[in-house]
Amino acid sequence: MGSLLRIGKPINALDVLISGIAVANGADEIVTSDKDFQTIEKVANISVTMI
Repeated sequence: MGSLLRIGKPINALDVLISGIAVANGADEIVTSDKDFQTIEKVANISVTMI
């Protein structure tokens, strides 16, 4: 969340929590239709596939 705020891209807190849980559990990819995750992808070590 801090990295997103520093680059001026505040995101829904629930999306940040979901991506954080995915990263903490070793996930390499998130598959979603939520475009907020594309912004999270820029600051987190996870890839996002849009459906």
